[in-house]
Amino acid sequence: MIWPKKKTSSSNALSQELKEPVEPQQACPETWITGLGLHCIAGDQPFALLGAVGAGFSGARPDPVLCVPFPGKDGEQPVLSAPVSDLEGIEHPAERMAILAGAAIAQAAEALPDGLSPDKILVQTLLPDKTTARGSATRVETLIEALRAAHPSLQQAEFRFAEATAGPAGLLLETCLDLAQGTWDAVIFGGVDSLVDAFTCTELALAERIMSVGSPEGLVPGEGAAYLVLQRPTQGQTESSARAKGIIRAAAQAPEPQSGKADSKRMSGLAAAIEQALAQAELSAQELGAVVLPLGAETTGALEWYQATQKIWPPKKPDSSEATAPPADADNPPEEMPLHIALGELGAAAFALSTALACARFEFEHPAIRNILVCEAADQPLRGALVLQAATETN
Repeated sequence: MIWPKKKTSSSNALSQELKEPVEPQQACPETWITGLGLHCIAGDQPFALLGAVGAGFSGARPDPVLCVPFPGKDGEQPVLSAPVSDLEGIEHPAERMAILAGAAIAQAAEALPDGLSPDKILVQTLLPDKTTARGSATRVETLIEALRAAHPSLQQAEFRFAEATAGPAGLLLETCLDLAQGTWDAVIFGGVDSLVDAFTCTELALAERIMSVGSPEGLVPGEGAAYLVLQRPTQGQTESSARAKGIIRAAAQAPEPQSGKADSKRMSGLAAAIEQALAQAELSAQELGAVVLPLGAETTGALEWYQATQKIWPPKKPDSSEATAPPADADNPPEEMPLHIALGELGAAAFALSTALACARFEFEHPAIRNILVCEAADQPLRGALVLQAATETN
């Protein structure tokens, strides 16, 4: 079944409108991540997500129907996708997203502390762009019903939705500012997407961007959902610090007018966002222990990340005073954790799942890591960066 683009139904309810965040201008206040919920091809546990990414596990499998021409040879090869196994038999992307989001938020909501005012809880969800078939097929009212039914504490919560193309890092910054100002007692921030439907896979195939069996590069359509429970810091209470999964120290967003053109243009957006985030967090690039990457499935993405590393970790110049100068070398970049190998292309769910992966890395102490950079880069002309810090009793 193919889902044509539909007109988006209007709604008078503010909670059901797609909200576009403003470009971030202020520094991000310190915000604690006190709970996680996720559902993806690696399962629903953060340690399983970390294991899948760390081991280079690939969930890609050949599509039983859709094929594309084999590059440089005669014949066709099936395209690859990475669907969540327990959704087999459910064809409509909106139904798959509702199930994924409901499972993830039910897990995250368990971390909400007792005593919160029910109407002071915000649930903010990133969704695929309405111009896509899967985005236009998503009914916000149906999704709200699934999320509200997922946990008793969400019956009176405020539900808001935004398109991921508006910039996840900017939306997170805006949300953290509202939280710090007391607009909300707690925020459940996340995203959901499913790119494994026939229409989306066909669009990617026609654009020659999808990976097939035997092809050297391309996007593997995936799906998933993740939610983060955000709270203000609780000063002097070591119990709260001990149960925090991670601490948001900075969030920044920068424009990238050359998105997708790293093979022919100089890219500046991602490096600019990283520099802004590091400045907010008062850290040097050398203090980063790991980075979660959304790039690498396509050559242009790998080239964009290369350009960013050259700016953030520039090569050292040889000492001209030495008779035999050593070869130029770069400061050691941090450990890289690419999502696409294990989970495929995640669309609107990528940013939240990347952040959940970073929190899972904090719990793995071999070696222990203090600071992690989460990068955000997609097809939109925006780039984002998030700096997370491990929670300790001294925070």
